[in-house]
Amino acid sequence: MIFLISMLLTFAIMEGVTWLTHKYVMHGFLWYLHEDHHQPTGHFFEKNDAFFLIFAIPSMACIFYGTFNAMPWLSGIGTGVAMYGFAYFIVHEVIIHQESNGLQNLIIDISKPFVGHTKCTTNTWAKKIVRVLVC
Repeated sequence: MIFLISMLLTFAIMEGVTWLTHKYVMHGFLWYLHEDHHQPTGHFFEKNDAFFLIFAIPSMACIFYGTFNAMPWLSGIGTGVAMYGFAYFIVHEVIIHQESNGLQNLIIDISKPFVGHTKCTTNTWAKKIVRVLVC
């Protein structure tokens, strides 16, 4: 139970953490890493992708350390950060920036048998969110 509570609480808190990080760190002293996110270079990887590691490494460390040392609250924190990171990737990179059309198409293809093709063929940005979440 403590794992579930700490995981869900961390997931919720991460929205504020990422907002503050974006405003004061990414647009502050680590702008040199974040700049290419706003001014794309056309490369597959951007310097901005380093922020994935900045969140993923502590997350995995919390999961491993908490699991191997019987600290479910710490594993829950790490899992909450990881789950938020995955949700952020889907919403921000796939839906908003359309950085992974292959993943977007895969989600649509997987969902077609369940929802039907006609409901999943729109291309407006607002409906893309609905298409990924519902279709």
